[in-house]
Amino acid sequence: MADAPLITMMRGLLVAAGAMLCLLLGICNVNAYSGFGTAVIEDREGIPCFGLPPRALEWVRSPRILQAVMVYHHDTVKAWSFMYDLTPAEPLAPGQCIVYGDLPASATLRTSPQPLIPATLYEVYLNAPTNGPIRGYTAKFCLKAAPDGSTRVIPIRYDKRTGWSAAVCQP
Repeated sequence: MADAPLITMMRGLLVAAGAMLCLLLGICNVNAYSGFGTAVIEDREGIPCFGLPPRALEWVRSPRILQAVMVYHHDTVKAWSFMYDLTPAEPLAPGQCIVYGDLPASATLRTSPQPLIPATLYEVYLNAPTNGPIRGYTAKFCLKAAPDGSTRVIPIRYDKRTGWSAAVCQP
């Protein structure tokens, strides 16, 4: 019975540690805004058009306010970008898209649109945060040149064997 005070003290420490852990978990209960959804890429006569996925796939049915669009190649070289002032913000509805190079009326141009090169891997980022974990939407694409000189926009999906590759857009 000499161990009774030690056991009582250990129980007290265990209860205190558990209470502290519960308190910390409550304080640290914030959303992790590191999530990205998949942007929609459509072909508009050989020019990419960027949009948001259907609402049914979203966590929270909050309005998606488009704040900026950025198109990159080689991961860091901007091909085109613009942003909106935070007020007024611009809603972007599912089914609506922004054609590459077409600057919306209330947007500020950050990078002038560069010519898109066939067989080059590009990535688009649409900054359109929601009240949920989604902070933006991203997708990769390339242009495939046809023998007649026209181009087609090809969305690129990740492949376990080849990774992110524009091989489908090679002539």
